[in-house]
Amino acid sequence: MTLAIVIGYFVVCILLGIYMERRAKAKAENSAEAFATGKNSLGVLAAFGLMVGNIVGGTYITGIPGGVVRLSLGYNWAILGYVVGWALIFLFTNFYRTANYKFGAATVGETFRCFFSPRCQKVMSLAIILSFGATVSTSFIAIATVFKQLFQLSNTASYVISIAMIIVLALMGGLGGLARLNVVHMAVFFIAAISIVLAGMGKVPGGFSTAYAAFAEAGHARFSDAYFNSSYIIAALLSLPFATFVSALPVSGLISAKDAKTAKRAAIMLPVAALLVLFLLSLMGIIGFGFGIEGGNTLSYRLAETLGPIYPALLAIAVIAATLSTATTMILFISSALVREFIFVNKPDVSDKTKLLWIRICIVVLGTGFMLLGLLSDDLITIIGYAGTLFSVLGICITAFLVWKKPNEKALFWSMLTGVIVCAVWAFAFFFVEGGNLFGLTPTMACVIASFASIIIFTLLFSKDKESKEYLAYKSYRDEFLAAQKEGKA
Repeated sequence: MTLAIVIGYFVVCILLGIYMERRAKAKAENSAEAFATGKNSLGVLAAFGLMVGNIVGGTYITGIPGGVVRLSLGYNWAILGYVVGWALIFLFTNFYRTANYKFGAATVGETFRCFFSPRCQKVMSLAIILSFGATVSTSFIAIATVFKQLFQLSNTASYVISIAMIIVLALMGGLGGLARLNVVHMAVFFIAAISIVLAGMGKVPGGFSTAYAAFAEAGHARFSDAYFNSSYIIAALLSLPFATFVSALPVSGLISAKDAKTAKRAAIMLPVAALLVLFLLSLMGIIGFGFGIEGGNTLSYRLAETLGPIYPALLAIAVIAATLSTATTMILFISSALVREFIFVNKPDVSDKTKLLWIRICIVVLGTGFMLLGLLSDDLITIIGYAGTLFSVLGICITAFLVWKKPNEKALFWSMLTGVIVCAVWAFAFFFVEGGNLFGLTPTMACVIASFASIIIFTLLFSKDKESKEYLAYKSYRDEFLAAQKEGKA
């Protein structure tokens, strides 16, 4: 029955993908630009579906329940840092919508090029490719684990099937289609997760209160401990919220929404959904502990098997739905960023058909390559956290530009580049240097220090005006956008 449900869900996803592809062609939305950006066509739910790819991921289902048992509830701080940012991202709607209105910018990288320079765009786009690539590398592991645990498949078979599922869907329907399909994935995830949690509460020995008491007595209910200490928490709260301000999925939701009001409504739904995801997955960990299941990336699967025959199927489609909502959109972003902003940048004579073909080729090649990199580590949430640190560097810079108003292009570029280099060095040390942390600093803390220090130092060195010429230009464009918005033209 589990196999039938999983196959059935994937068939439904394929059929929806085919429908989205045909819908795009019927509406003449099958150009390279429409495929990669959505072109201001998304309603509230579709825009939210695009944004939610950041928060409903299969790696969370495998990582969080086992993580809170293996360590503690402090495992959630990496996600809570993002929640703070998601609660504030609507404040950046005018920044991105202004670039879209004035210059037709459809991505974060293009926004940086329009307001700052091509070199700032390249740093931003490179960060998207590296960060999303790291996240994608963990995503297929979640689906592969489903096949391996539930169907007793070999590692090779589970990897091949997982990669094929993700790549096929990433090729269909473009960004608008994936955003709408993500709404379906999101609904399936919540139905499955809530069902598992309610069943677990009813069946856990001694009841949920007994399970939680034992969980707390074992020291797992703490949000702060020797591992998740004050330095870790401060670093998470000082860096990760900034990551969301330039993260491509939420930002593209702001840009691709049909108007600014729709974008803000979709953005406000993000933190609520994120907290519900954390709550449900943490409950799964506590319930698993009550059943005596050890922490680790297989806890959620073993819990489902313990509850009864229907629950492995529910968990399987929850993981698949969550993973597909994340991996497919991120692979599309990586591919479109490489094609639009590196391979064919400043080449207006290249045909739209050629660009679209290259985007599809990159989806296959880059998607497969990044997913295979996920075999290097099994600490899924840690990988995602360090990938997000790249965005934190750039988010701190753009926030300084909008709030301080003094940073100019030169200060922003060198601050961004410094932060990215520091992030790369510390991430490399985590995986390949004994102890993982250079000079006793975690990658997140090192990047926070480097980002704040560099934007202050470079701004004072390179910008002499109270408000930089770049900010004054942006303010002029923003006022023009706001005026057009009042007249119903934007």
